[in-house]
Amino acid sequence: MFSLPSEADVFRKFTDDQGDFKKTLVNDVQGMLSLYEAAQFRVHGEQILDEAAAHHHPTEINFAQISNSLAQQVSSALKFPIRDGGGRVEIMKRLPYARDRLVELYFWSLGIYFEPQYSVARKIVTKFVFCSIMDDTYDTYGTLDELTLLQSAIERWNIDASEKLPPYMKIIYRALLDVYNEIEQELANENKSFLVNYSINEMKKLSRAYFQEAKWYHGKNVPTVEQYVKNGGLSSTYHLIAASFLLGMERVATKDAFDWIATEPLHTCCFRCHCKIAQ
Repeated sequence: MFSLPSEADVFRKFTDDQGDFKKTLVNDVQGMLSLYEAAQFRVHGEQILDEAAAHHHPTEINFAQISNSLAQQVSSALKFPIRDGGGRVEIMKRLPYARDRLVELYFWSLGIYFEPQYSVARKIVTKFVFCSIMDDTYDTYGTLDELTLLQSAIERWNIDASEKLPPYMKIIYRALLDVYNEIEQELANENKSFLVNYSINEMKKLSRAYFQEAKWYHGKNVPTVEQYVKNGGLSSTYHLIAASFLLGMERVATKDAFDWIATEPLHTCCFRCHCKIAQ
C-alpha cells in the first residue's frame, strides 16, 4: 500500500546525528530556501520545520556568492511568503502603479474573435496587457532618466540590455521579451514565427511615441497640433494592435497584410471590418 514519507524521512538530511541542523546548511542555498518555504506549510507536531521556521532563515546567506537568479528567488521568498504568493499577485505588489487589466483584455479579445479556431490569437492579444503597463510607466511613474534607459533597452531588444535598468523596469523589460518569445513558439508550428518581427517593430514605435510624450511632459513643452496628432497615431496603439491581432489568425495573416500595416496607413482600422480602405 502506498504511503507518504514522514517528516523525519524528508527533512532528516538537514540534521546531524544529534538532531541539530547541519552547520553546512548555510552553504546549501537552494536547500535552505526549500526548507524555509516548506516550513511555512508545517502542521502541528513537525518539530524540524518548527525549528527551521524559528531559527533558520535565508537571511544568513551571503548574496555575493550566489547567482543573480538564485539571489532573486531568495529575495522574493523573504518578501512574498510562498503561502501568500503567486506570480500575478507578486508582480502587482512590485508594480503598484500599473493598472490590472488582464481579465479585461481577455474579454476584449473574446469580443473581437470568439471563434474556436482563434484561441491562439486570443492568448496572444491578452498578453498585450504590456501596452497598458508601458503606458503607465512612461506616463505616470518613471523618471526621464529611467525612461531613457528603458527606451534604449527596447531599441536593443536583447536580454543583456536589462542590466542597467532599475529593478522594477527589469521586471517589465524581461517579461516583455518573454511574451514575444512565447508568441514565437506558438507560431513556430505554422512556420510563421518570422511574422513576430512586425509586431516587435510596432512595439518599438509605440515605446518611442510614449517616450516622446514623456519628454514633452518632463520638459514642460507643448507640442503643436500637427506634432501631437502625428505622434498620437502611434501612441494610440492602433498600429501595434493591428499587427499583433493578425499573428494568430492563420491564413488571414499573410505577409502582404503585415507589409501594409508597416507602412503606417492613415486608416489603420480593425482588420476585420468591411470598410473600403481595409479591403
